[in-house]
Amino acid sequence: MSDATMKLEAVYYGSAIPANKASLTFLAVVFDRIHFPDVYLPVDGFDSKDVLKEANRIEAYGFTDYDTTLLVGALRCLPMMNDLKQFCHFTGSNTFDAKFGPETVQLVDALELEVFGPRPENFIPTYQTIHSKGLPDNNDCIVYPGALFYPANAIVYATQNGLPLVNDNMHLPVPAFGGNDAVHNTKLLATIMAMECVKFALPNVRALTPKEIIELRAELSKYLAQFRRSLLGLAATLNSQISKSDSYEDIMKAATFIVQTEVEPSLAELRDALEGTEQDWYKRTFDLAKEAPLLATMYATMPRAAVIAKVLIMLGGVFVDSRAGAASQKNASRSGMYYLLRAQDAMRKGP
Repeated sequence: MSDATMKLEAVYYGSAIPANKASLTFLAVVFDRIHFPDVYLPVDGFDSKDVLKEANRIEAYGFTDYDTTLLVGALRCLPMMNDLKQFCHFTGSNTFDAKFGPETVQLVDALELEVFGPRPENFIPTYQTIHSKGLPDNNDCIVYPGALFYPANAIVYATQNGLPLVNDNMHLPVPAFGGNDAVHNTKLLATIMAMECVKFALPNVRALTPKEIIELRAELSKYLAQFRRSLLGLAATLNSQISKSDSYEDIMKAATFIVQTEVEPSLAELRDALEGTEQDWYKRTFDLAKEAPLLATMYATMPRAAVIAKVLIMLGGVFVDSRAGAASQKNASRSGMYYLLRAQDAMRKGP
Protein backbone atom coordinates (compact mmCIF):
# COMPACT_ATOMS: atom_id res chain seq x y z
CA MET A 1 0.00 0.00 0.00
CA SER A 2 1.44 3.36 -1.01
CA ASP A 3 1.81 6.36 1.28
CA ALA A 4 -0.88 8.14 -0.75
CA THR A 5 -3.33 5.28 -0.16
CA MET A 6 -2.60 5.37 3.55
CA LYS A 7 -3.28 9.08 3.93
CA LEU A 8 -6.72 10.14 5.12
CA GLU A 9 -7.92 13.69 4.56
CA ALA A 10 -11.32 15.32 4.96
CA VAL A 11 -13.16 18.58 4.36
CA TYR A 12 -14.60 20.29 7.42
CA TYR A 13 -18.24 21.08 6.70
CA GLY A 14 -19.89 22.75 9.67
CA SER A 15 -18.22 26.17 9.81
CA ALA A 16 -15.18 28.15 8.73
CA ILE A 17 -13.28 27.27 11.91
CA PRO A 18 -13.38 24.18 14.16
CA ALA A 19 -16.44 24.19 16.39
CA ASN A 20 -14.44 23.27 19.49
CA LYS A 21 -11.19 21.68 20.62
CA ALA A 22 -12.88 18.35 21.39
CA SER A 23 -14.08 17.89 17.83
CA LEU A 24 -10.72 19.02 16.46
CA THR A 25 -8.94 16.50 18.69
CA PHE A 26 -11.07 13.64 17.38
CA LEU A 27 -10.56 14.63 13.74
CA ALA A 28 -6.80 15.03 14.23
CA VAL A 29 -6.55 11.46 15.55
CA VAL A 30 -8.44 10.11 12.51
CA PHE A 31 -7.20 12.30 9.65
CA ASP A 32 -3.79 13.43 8.44
CA ARG A 33 -5.16 16.77 7.27
CA ILE A 34 -8.45 18.66 7.55
CA HIS A 35 -9.37 21.15 4.82
CA PHE A 36 -11.16 24.48 5.34
CA PRO A 37 -12.01 25.76 1.83
CA ASP A 38 -11.53 29.46 1.07
CA VAL A 39 -10.75 30.34 4.68
CA TYR A 40 -7.79 32.65 5.24
CA LEU A 41 -6.24 32.98 8.70
CA PRO A 42 -2.76 34.56 8.69
CA VAL A 43 0.03 32.69 10.42
CA ASP A 44 2.28 35.60 11.38
CA GLY A 45 2.77 39.36 11.08
CA PHE A 46 0.36 40.25 13.89
CA ASP A 47 0.58 40.78 17.64
CA SER A 48 -1.25 37.94 19.41
CA LYS A 49 -2.02 40.10 22.44
CA ASP A 50 -3.62 42.76 20.24
CA VAL A 51 -5.67 40.14 18.39
CA LEU A 52 -6.97 38.62 21.62
CA LYS A 53 -7.71 42.09 22.98
CA GLU A 54 -9.78 42.78 19.86
CA ALA A 55 -11.65 39.50 20.29
CA ASN A 56 -12.42 40.40 23.90
CA ARG A 57 -13.57 43.88 22.85
CA ILE A 58 -16.07 42.46 20.35
CA GLU A 59 -17.26 39.80 22.77
CA ALA A 60 -17.85 42.43 25.47
CA TYR A 61 -20.74 43.87 23.45
CA GLY A 62 -22.68 40.77 24.44
CA PHE A 63 -23.88 39.74 20.99
CA THR A 64 -24.56 36.01 20.82
CA ASP A 65 -25.49 35.69 17.14
CA TYR A 66 -23.69 33.12 14.99
CA ASP A 67 -21.69 35.62 12.92
CA THR A 68 -20.26 37.40 15.96
CA THR A 69 -19.43 34.14 17.71
CA LEU A 70 -17.66 32.87 14.60
CA LEU A 71 -15.69 36.11 14.22
CA VAL A 72 -14.51 36.02 17.84
CA GLY A 73 -13.56 32.37 17.45
CA ALA A 74 -11.61 33.06 14.26
CA LEU A 75 -9.63 35.83 15.96
CA ARG A 76 -8.82 33.52 18.86
CA CYS A 77 -7.51 30.91 16.44
CA LEU A 78 -4.78 33.24 15.17
CA PRO A 79 -2.28 32.84 18.05
CA MET A 80 -2.49 29.06 17.50
CA MET A 81 -2.05 29.11 13.71
CA ASN A 82 1.56 27.89 13.72
CA ASP A 83 0.30 24.71 15.38
CA LEU A 84 -3.01 24.47 13.51
CA LYS A 85 -1.33 24.63 10.11
CA GLN A 86 0.44 21.35 10.91
CA PHE A 87 -2.80 19.43 10.39
CA CYS A 88 -5.36 21.98 9.12
CA HIS A 89 -5.28 23.32 5.56
CA PHE A 90 -6.90 26.74 5.18
CA THR A 91 -7.07 27.24 1.43
CA GLY A 92 -8.12 30.91 1.20
CA SER A 93 -6.17 34.11 0.64
CA ASN A 94 -6.44 37.74 1.71
CA THR A 95 -6.99 38.92 -1.87
CA PHE A 96 -10.75 38.25 -1.81
CA ASP A 97 -10.44 36.17 -4.96
CA ALA A 98 -12.82 33.37 -3.93
CA LYS A 99 -15.23 32.78 -6.80
CA PHE A 100 -18.40 30.85 -6.06
CA GLY A 101 -19.90 29.16 -9.10
CA PRO A 102 -23.60 28.66 -9.82
CA GLU A 103 -23.55 25.20 -8.23
CA THR A 104 -22.43 26.74 -4.91
CA VAL A 105 -25.14 29.42 -5.06
CA GLN A 106 -27.82 26.82 -5.76
CA LEU A 107 -26.57 24.64 -2.92
CA VAL A 108 -26.79 27.66 -0.61
CA ASP A 109 -30.41 28.06 -1.61
CA ALA A 110 -31.09 24.35 -1.00
CA LEU A 111 -29.40 24.44 2.41
CA GLU A 112 -31.38 27.52 3.42
CA LEU A 113 -34.61 25.66 2.72
CA GLU A 114 -33.40 22.57 4.61
CA VAL A 115 -32.36 24.59 7.67
CA PHE A 116 -35.16 27.17 7.87
CA GLY A 117 -38.03 25.46 6.07
CA PRO A 118 -40.48 26.81 3.47
CA ARG A 119 -40.37 30.53 2.80
CA PRO A 120 -43.32 32.90 3.25
CA GLU A 121 -44.93 34.16 0.08
CA ASN A 122 -42.89 36.85 -1.70
CA PHE A 123 -39.93 36.29 0.64
CA ILE A 124 -36.55 36.76 -1.03
CA PRO A 125 -33.59 35.47 1.03
CA THR A 126 -30.31 37.36 1.10
CA TYR A 127 -26.95 35.77 1.79
CA GLN A 128 -23.54 36.99 2.84
CA THR A 129 -20.91 35.48 0.59
CA ILE A 130 -17.71 36.55 2.36
CA HIS A 131 -16.79 37.90 5.79
CA SER A 132 -13.56 39.76 6.49
CA LYS A 133 -12.04 41.56 9.47
CA GLY A 134 -8.90 43.66 9.53
CA LEU A 135 -6.35 42.99 12.24
CA PRO A 136 -5.28 45.63 14.79
CA ASP A 137 -2.37 47.82 13.62
CA ASN A 138 -1.88 45.51 10.65
CA ASN A 139 -2.62 45.50 6.93
CA ASP A 140 -3.63 41.84 7.02
CA CYS A 141 -7.07 40.41 7.74
CA ILE A 142 -9.07 37.24 8.19
CA VAL A 143 -11.38 36.08 5.38
CA TYR A 144 -13.97 33.30 5.32
CA PRO A 145 -17.23 32.43 3.49
CA GLY A 146 -20.62 33.31 4.97
CA ALA A 147 -22.65 31.00 7.19
CA LEU A 148 -24.39 29.08 4.38
CA PHE A 149 -21.80 29.73 1.69
CA TYR A 150 -19.14 27.92 3.71
CA PRO A 151 -20.86 24.48 3.84
CA ALA A 152 -22.13 24.83 0.26
CA ASN A 153 -18.63 25.67 -0.90
CA ALA A 154 -17.25 22.77 1.16
CA ILE A 155 -19.50 20.37 -0.79
CA VAL A 156 -18.16 21.67 -4.10
CA TYR A 157 -14.55 21.58 -2.85
CA ALA A 158 -15.01 17.99 -1.64
CA THR A 159 -16.44 17.10 -5.04
CA GLN A 160 -13.51 18.59 -6.90
CA ASN A 161 -10.90 16.96 -4.67
CA GLY A 162 -12.52 13.56 -4.05
CA LEU A 163 -12.54 14.04 -0.27
CA PRO A 164 -15.15 13.17 2.37
CA LEU A 165 -17.02 15.78 4.36
CA VAL A 166 -17.06 15.67 8.16
CA ASN A 167 -19.70 17.53 10.10
CA ASP A 168 -20.05 18.35 13.80
CA ASN A 169 -22.81 20.93 13.47
CA MET A 170 -25.88 19.11 14.73
CA HIS A 171 -28.21 21.71 13.20
CA LEU A 172 -26.82 21.55 9.67
CA PRO A 173 -28.05 18.82 7.30
CA VAL A 174 -25.39 17.06 5.26
CA PRO A 175 -25.58 15.05 2.02
CA ALA A 176 -25.81 11.34 2.74
CA PHE A 177 -23.79 8.60 1.09
CA GLY A 178 -25.37 5.24 0.40
CA GLY A 179 -24.33 1.82 -0.82
CA ASN A 180 -23.93 3.01 -4.38
CA ASP A 181 -21.20 5.42 -3.22
CA ALA A 182 -19.57 3.06 -0.72
CA VAL A 183 -19.40 -0.38 -2.38
CA HIS A 184 -15.84 -1.03 -3.65
CA ASN A 185 -14.81 2.50 -2.60
CA THR A 186 -11.71 1.58 -0.59
CA LYS A 187 -10.91 5.04 0.71
CA LEU A 188 -14.45 5.80 1.84
CA LEU A 189 -14.83 2.42 3.54
CA ALA A 190 -11.45 2.80 5.27
CA THR A 191 -12.46 6.28 6.43
CA ILE A 192 -15.74 4.95 7.84
CA MET A 193 -13.88 2.25 9.75
CA ALA A 194 -11.23 4.70 11.00
CA MET A 195 -13.86 7.01 12.47
CA GLU A 196 -15.82 4.15 14.01
CA CYS A 197 -12.65 2.61 15.50
CA VAL A 198 -11.47 5.86 17.06
CA LYS A 199 -14.98 6.67 18.31
CA PHE A 200 -15.11 3.26 20.00
CA ALA A 201 -11.58 3.43 21.41
CA LEU A 202 -11.98 7.01 22.70
CA PRO A 203 -15.54 7.36 24.04
CA ASN A 204 -14.20 10.02 26.40
CA VAL A 205 -11.32 12.19 25.35
CA ARG A 206 -9.78 15.37 26.60
CA ALA A 207 -10.23 18.41 24.39
CA LEU A 208 -6.60 19.12 23.51
CA THR A 209 -5.02 22.36 22.42
CA PRO A 210 -3.45 22.39 18.93
CA LYS A 211 0.01 22.13 20.51
CA GLU A 212 -1.06 19.10 22.54
CA ILE A 213 -2.61 17.55 19.42
CA ILE A 214 0.76 17.81 17.65
CA GLU A 215 2.45 16.12 20.61
CA LEU A 216 -0.17 13.36 20.62
CA ARG A 217 0.17 12.75 16.88
CA ALA A 218 3.95 12.55 17.26
CA GLU A 219 3.57 9.97 20.04
CA LEU A 220 1.18 7.88 17.94
CA SER A 221 2.99 8.25 14.61
CA LYS A 222 5.08 5.08 14.98
CA TYR A 223 1.89 2.99 15.12
CA LEU A 224 -0.08 4.79 12.41
CA ALA A 225 1.08 2.89 9.31
CA GLN A 226 0.10 -0.50 10.71
CA PHE A 227 -3.25 0.89 11.86
CA ARG A 228 -3.96 2.21 8.37
CA ARG A 229 -3.06 -1.18 6.86
CA SER A 230 -5.46 -2.91 9.22
CA LEU A 231 -8.17 -0.50 8.10
CA LEU A 232 -7.97 -1.98 4.60
CA GLY A 233 -8.86 -5.38 6.04
CA LEU A 234 -11.76 -3.88 7.96
CA ALA A 235 -12.83 -2.01 4.82
CA ALA A 236 -12.89 -5.30 2.91
CA THR A 237 -15.03 -6.86 5.63
CA LEU A 238 -17.43 -3.92 5.52
CA ASN A 239 -17.57 -4.08 1.72
CA SER A 240 -18.63 -7.73 1.92
CA GLN A 241 -21.51 -6.87 4.25
CA ILE A 242 -23.14 -4.03 2.32
CA SER A 243 -24.85 -3.68 -1.03
CA LYS A 244 -25.47 -0.83 -3.44
CA SER A 245 -29.07 -0.59 -2.26
CA ASP A 246 -28.08 -0.04 1.39
CA SER A 247 -28.80 3.26 3.09
CA TYR A 248 -26.40 5.37 5.14
CA GLU A 249 -27.91 3.90 8.31
CA ASP A 250 -27.41 0.33 7.02
CA ILE A 251 -23.74 0.99 6.29
CA MET A 252 -23.06 2.57 9.67
CA LYS A 253 -24.79 -0.30 11.49
CA ALA A 254 -22.57 -2.77 9.63
CA ALA A 255 -19.46 -0.73 10.51
CA THR A 256 -20.44 -0.59 14.18
CA PHE A 257 -21.01 -4.36 14.21
CA ILE A 258 -17.52 -4.97 12.79
CA VAL A 259 -15.96 -2.74 15.45
CA GLN A 260 -17.86 -4.53 18.22
CA THR A 261 -17.03 -8.04 16.98
CA GLU A 262 -13.49 -7.61 15.63
CA VAL A 263 -11.90 -4.45 16.99
CA GLU A 264 -13.17 -4.62 20.58
CA PRO A 265 -11.83 -8.16 21.24
CA SER A 266 -8.46 -7.21 19.75
CA LEU A 267 -8.20 -4.17 21.99
CA ALA A 268 -9.14 -6.24 25.04
CA GLU A 269 -6.37 -8.74 24.27
CA LEU A 270 -3.83 -5.98 23.77
CA ARG A 271 -4.91 -4.24 26.95
CA ASP A 272 -4.34 -7.46 28.90
CA ALA A 273 -0.84 -7.68 27.45
CA LEU A 274 0.26 -4.13 28.11
CA GLU A 275 0.19 -1.62 30.90
CA GLY A 276 1.26 1.96 31.53
CA THR A 277 1.48 5.00 29.32
CA GLU A 278 4.05 7.57 28.36
CA GLN A 279 1.85 10.55 29.12
CA ASP A 280 -1.58 11.29 30.58
CA TRP A 281 -4.13 13.57 28.94
CA TYR A 282 -7.04 13.41 31.30
CA LYS A 283 -8.45 16.73 32.44
CA ARG A 284 -11.56 17.77 30.51
CA THR A 285 -13.47 15.13 28.56
CA PHE A 286 -16.38 15.01 26.15
CA ASP A 287 -18.82 12.34 25.08
CA LEU A 288 -18.11 11.20 21.53
CA ALA A 289 -21.47 9.46 21.40
CA LYS A 290 -22.99 12.95 21.42
CA GLU A 291 -20.29 15.04 19.76
CA ALA A 292 -18.37 12.85 17.31
CA PRO A 293 -18.27 14.42 13.84
CA LEU A 294 -20.45 12.79 11.22
CA LEU A 295 -18.97 11.43 8.01
CA ALA A 296 -20.75 12.57 4.87
CA THR A 297 -20.36 11.51 1.26
CA MET A 298 -17.12 10.99 -0.64
CA TYR A 299 -18.34 12.49 -3.93
CA ALA A 300 -15.74 10.34 -5.68
CA THR A 301 -17.78 9.96 -8.87
CA MET A 302 -19.30 13.42 -9.12
CA PRO A 303 -18.23 15.55 -12.11
CA ARG A 304 -16.27 18.70 -11.38
CA ALA A 305 -18.79 21.01 -13.02
CA ALA A 306 -21.78 19.51 -11.22
CA VAL A 307 -24.79 21.77 -10.88
CA ILE A 308 -27.32 21.39 -8.10
CA ALA A 309 -29.58 19.08 -10.12
CA LYS A 310 -26.72 16.64 -10.62
CA VAL A 311 -25.72 16.97 -6.98
CA LEU A 312 -29.18 16.00 -5.80
CA ILE A 313 -29.39 13.17 -8.32
CA MET A 314 -26.04 11.77 -7.18
CA LEU A 315 -27.18 11.98 -3.56
CA GLY A 316 -30.62 10.61 -4.27
CA GLY A 317 -32.04 13.88 -2.99
CA VAL A 318 -31.35 12.69 0.55
CA PHE A 319 -29.96 14.72 3.41
CA VAL A 320 -28.94 13.28 6.75
CA ASP A 321 -30.27 15.25 9.69
CA SER A 322 -27.86 14.44 12.48
CA ARG A 323 -30.33 15.60 15.10
CA ALA A 324 -32.58 12.51 14.38
CA GLY A 325 -31.36 10.12 14.78
CA ALA A 326 -1.11 -12.41 26.22
CA ALA A 327 1.41 -11.26 23.75
CA SER A 328 4.58 -9.39 24.48
CA GLN A 329 4.75 -5.64 23.92
CA LYS A 330 6.89 -6.25 20.85
CA ASN A 331 4.32 -8.55 19.28
CA ALA A 332 1.40 -6.43 20.43
CA SER A 333 2.84 -3.33 18.81
CA ARG A 334 2.66 -5.08 15.45
CA SER A 335 -1.11 -5.23 15.66
CA GLY A 336 -2.98 -2.68 13.60
CA MET A 337 -5.13 -1.96 16.64
CA TYR A 338 -2.13 -0.95 18.73
CA TYR A 339 -2.58 2.61 17.45
CA LEU A 340 -6.00 2.72 19.10
CA LEU A 341 -4.62 1.27 22.30
CA ARG A 342 -1.90 3.88 22.53
CA ALA A 343 -4.46 6.57 21.77
CA GLN A 344 -6.52 5.26 24.69
CA ASP A 345 -3.47 5.42 26.94
CA ALA A 346 -2.56 8.91 25.84
CA MET A 347 -6.04 10.26 26.45
CA ARG A 348 -7.31 8.21 29.34
CA LYS A 349 -9.19 10.10 32.00
CA GLY A 350 -6.59 9.51 34.67
CA PRO A 351 -5.60 7.17 37.48
